Amino acid sequence: MGILINKSDFIGDYELVKSNYDNIDAFISKYETEILMKLLGSDLLILFKADLVGQVPQTQIYIDLYDAFVRKVSCNTIESKGMKDMCLSYVFFFYSRKQRNKASMNGPVTNETEVSVQSNPMFLKSYYNNAIRSFKSIQYVCLSDSESYPTFAGINENPTKTSSLISSCVIVSNDAKNCFPCFSLAIQSLSRLNIADS
Repeated sequence: MGILINKSDFIGDYELVKSNYDNIDAFISKYETEILMKLLGSDLLILFKADLVGQVPQTQIYIDLYDAFVRKVSCNTIESKGMKDMCLSYVFFFYSRKQRNKASMNGPVTNETEVSVQSNPMFLKSYYNNAIRSFKSIQYVCLSDSESYPTFAGINENPTKTSSLISSCVIVSNDAKNCFPCFSLAIQSLSRLNIADS
């Protein structure tokens, strides 16, 4: 059993190949913890986990992060599909990517099929992108409400350059610099996340 997800949650868009269904627990254990640690930081994650009852938070400040939301922020909109969906997308991405390959004496090899054609692995990027979109939106909420989340110490998951963080922020905008509050928050988040140009 994971922090927010279980293998029984992998249905619908997240349905798994039944022959490999049993090994999903190892992926949940590794990747769910990884993304939640990056999302909130160690201290806030401990507080968040302590508030869970049946894998659902009970206190409003944690419910605000856990539930799906769409918010208008100055001149932009941010969206999260919720922490559970974010974790499902992230774990499903790494699980599915790993299933395409297997270890052999000659190194990693691609699994072959006899009666069907393998799909293009690029479909997996939509799962990763969905996870990161929610990830950034949740972090935006933490950054913009430091009174409610003083122990927030999450790290940036995707862009590593200042310019990419400002342009994609968690904000759906190509012009964040023209929206002063958005640009200002992006600069604040850079200093809190300790991200430098490379």
